[in-house]
Amino acid sequence: MLSIGSFSLVTGLSITALRHYDDVGLLKPAYVDPETGYRRYRSDQVDEARLYATLRRLQVPFEVMRALGERGIDAVLAEHRERLQARADSLTKLIETVDRYLEKGLPVKTRRISQVTIVADDLSASVAFYRDAFDAAYDEEISSFQFGSYPDDDFFLLTVASPGSHPWPGGPA
Repeated sequence: MLSIGSFSLVTGLSITALRHYDDVGLLKPAYVDPETGYRRYRSDQVDEARLYATLRRLQVPFEVMRALGERGIDAVLAEHRERLQARADSLTKLIETVDRYLEKGLPVKTRRISQVTIVADDLSASVAFYRDAFDAAYDEEISSFQFGSYPDDDFFLLTVASPGSHPWPGGPA
């Protein structure tokens, strides 16, 4: 059995981290002295601890690390990569917004209409009409034409919807 100090040295995890991992149920010591509370670890726990240290350096959350046994390391890393990519994409959009503000100044916020939804009986004909009328690209994922960039004052969303997707009736658009 290794003392918490020795285990810390061989795993690269601080004593504070090891205590925290015990508290959150991620890496329990093999033995805790009931009188002193002193923790001891088995040598066969070293690889698991080193794996957790590596995953924490990658900012994998504790809840995800707990699921390693059920889902496997490849699935956990693939899902974490997706989370990191989404965060990187979000940061890229923020940087682009800051760059726009640096170039054009901060937008003055006024009350204005920024989205109109048109409910049309013939969705494809309406989309084709607005595409031709505004020479705009239609984003099927959000059922809308987007003009400008959110959150700038030039942002506007024209949504074309089918009658079944909204509470009000459709008509010719």
